[in-house]
Parts: sequence; C-alpha cells; structure tokens
Amino acid sequence: MTEENHCYENYSVAEKINKTLKFEFGLYNTFDYFKEAQTAFNQAVFLYNNVQ
Repeated sequence: MTEENHCYENYSVAEKINKTLKFEFGLYNTFDYFKEAQTAFNQAVFLYNNVQ
C-alpha cells in the first residue's frame, strides 16, 4: 500500500474501504444482534474481495 511504518499514509485507504463497506454493501444500518452485524460484515467483505 504505502511505505512501511507510515500509518498516517494508510488513513485515506482505510477511510475508502470503510465508506465502501458502509454505503455499497449496506453496513450503515444498525443491528439488533451482534451475529446479524457479523454476518452482514462477512458477506460485504466476501463481495468486496470477490466481485469488485
């Protein structure tokens, strides 16, 4: 990604991934149970890694 030991340079990459997971995969919702959130997150990550 960027140079080693420069975490501040990775901030924009992390923000982009968070935004993508929230808005493209519906993770902006609130969940009643942890298991629901975990399932939604796992599905979103799977789609992000395998479809995009």
